[in-house]
Formats: sequence, C-alpha cells, structure tokens
Amino acid sequence: MRCLSVALGALVALGCSDSEPPAPPPHQPRCPLEASNPRFVQIEALSNELMIARRSDGTLWCWGADAANYCSDGGRAWATRTEVDCVESASFGGLAIAAHPSGGITIWGGLTSSYIGSDPVGDSAPLSAPIRTVAAGGGHAILLDVDGGVWLRGRLSFSWMADDMIDSPDAFLRLPFPAPAVSISDGSAVCAVLSTGAVACVGVQHGGSLGLDPEITALRTPTVIAIDEPVQEIATSISSCALLVDGKIQCAGPNSFGQLGRPRSDDPQPSFVTVEGVPPAQRIKWGTEGFNACALSHGSVWCWGSYAFEALHPSDQGTILPTRVEPFDDVVDFAVSTFSLCVLREDGSMWCRGYGARGNCSEGFDWTEVSFEECWTI
Repeated sequence: MRCLSVALGALVALGCSDSEPPAPPPHQPRCPLEASNPRFVQIEALSNELMIARRSDGTLWCWGADAANYCSDGGRAWATRTEVDCVESASFGGLAIAAHPSGGITIWGGLTSSYIGSDPVGDSAPLSAPIRTVAAGGGHAILLDVDGGVWLRGRLSFSWMADDMIDSPDAFLRLPFPAPAVSISDGSAVCAVLSTGAVACVGVQHGGSLGLDPEITALRTPTVIAIDEPVQEIATSISSCALLVDGKIQCAGPNSFGQLGRPRSDDPQPSFVTVEGVPPAQRIKWGTEGFNACALSHGSVWCWGSYAFEALHPSDQGTILPTRVEPFDDVVDFAVSTFSLCVLREDGSMWCRGYGARGNCSEGFDWTEVSFEECWTI
C-alpha cells in the first residue's frame, strides 16, 4: 500500500467492522508508520453526521451517515475502515486528496468527478518540491510544498458567474502567494500563513470574513489581509478566525450565530477582533457549517456560537459565548459539527455528544465513547 498524506471531503461510512485490519498482502510494501499498539491520533468532522479518525498505523476510520461514498459502498454504519491506508495527515472538504511522500497523489469522493480531471487517481503532482501537507475545499485540492509553494487543482469560484473562477481540472497550478507559506486553510477562501507571520487569502469573502470592507466579495489573487499580530493558524468558513502566535484568537465576518465569540448580531464584523474568555489556545476549528467554533487549550475544549442539539452545551437550542466544555481535561484533538462534538483523549479513546455522528449504538445526547461494535447496516 502506498504511504499517503490525506485531505478528505464530506465523508460517509458504510458496512461495519469490529476486528483489527488485516496485514497487507505479502506482495505489497508495508507501511513504515507505527503499526504496533496503534492508537487514534487525529479526529475531524466531515459533515454534520459524519466523523473520521486517523490511527498511528496510518488507517482511517469513519462513522455516521454515509452520504457520498467516501468510506465505503453506501448506506450507514458505525466505525468503518476506509480503503485509504498509510495516511500521514488528514483534512476535509468537498472531496478527498491523498499524497505520497514520493509525490504521487490520489483524489476521490464527493465533488471529484465534477471539478477534477478525468484521471484523478494515482497520478503525479508536478511540483517543484516535495509535498508538506494537503487540504481539500468544495471543488478543489490544495497542496503545500516544503518550499512554501501553494498549489491548486480543481475549481476555485469567486462568484455565481460561470467564468469567474480559477479552473485547473487536470494539473496543479501554483498560486502566486506573496511569500512562502508555512500552513494552509481551505474554506470559502484559500488562505495561507506566510513565513512572515502574515496571512494571505484568495477566494470568496462573506460580510467582511477576511477582515476587509464587506462590499468586497472576493479576492481574485492572493492578498495579505489585515491581522495586526503574527499568526500561527488561520481557519476560514462563513467567518474567519486566526490563532495568534501568543495563543489569542481573533475572528471576523458574520456573527448571526455568535460565531465570533460575542453576542449574536446581524451586523457583520469586518475586522479581526479578539475572542474574549478563551485561555491561550493551541488549535481552532470551525463547525461544519460555520455556525460555531471550538478551540483546544491545554487539554480542554472551549466552544462558542450555535449549540443545537446539545452539541456544545446542555441546552436544546441557542447560542453561547465562549464556554469550557465539561468534563474532559486530557483532550489532544477534537471534531465539531453543527450538531455534534467529538474529542480524542490522551489514552486514544474518542467520546462524542450531540446528534448524528455519535459512533455508538445508543440514543440520547450525553457523552458516550465511540465503539467499534456492529450496530446495523442497510
């Protein structure tokens, strides 16, 4: 099996598995990733009812509703292993991309056939340097190479007009970012944290979500946006949040669901402002629809915005200001959707609450551990 670094889109799980994955056939090279005593090391939300987790042996496991044939053949199940093995990293959008250390790539899932060329599987990425990481958007795949180059394959639209886009279905196109990138984010816009600590973006802006005049609806070339302090991570959705080097979080854009960490308002915030009440953070992620956001701070998860179906807070509907999600203090990663929240703990166990992607056979909205027993299939 080929060693892969992956970004996936709206995944789905079908079939059931309650046993350890089989060893690779003898004629295939073994994955060099850790294989003894594998444990889960990463978790992401793929849709409102679908989660995926990566194990240290490079396998991917997903659970919840299988709506787009990312994990198996169709239907619904709990804890289904994907066919993609030897995965080094993962992120998610409207399609899936996997990259070898050698430079080969695989793209599949959801929107692949609409926006990626006719031969998307197993081809080579003609980059000037090896791949560092990957990201997946609504209709495109993004690669970051080790020299800081950012590459796009697929379609990045700027408006509803049919020809207002970057369209490169058959090959990766290097985007002209003004300085080498050190990390990338892919949502409504493709953004990169540059080696200077600044952030540059290209793509759609929603109501000042990139810290610009709300009358500006798109950036058609990578442009530095106004964030006053050095940034270590940028996350984009309907709104945008920047995790600063000092651990503070600043957000901009629409706030109709309280997703900027302040009382909800129909007036957008067209400049980046600090989210108050969150201790210095190490990670930040948007919910799958951009109505809520969460941050990881020294083992605890803090969330704000919409908390529908008790995903973030023990109330039925509404919005919250930044609040620590009880009771865990040993979280190493998390995944959040509009309706559910899952955490990965230091011992490798995963726990979920809310509606949809619970990963077990029970009902209700309290914290429950993700299990790998077979529930039912159709």
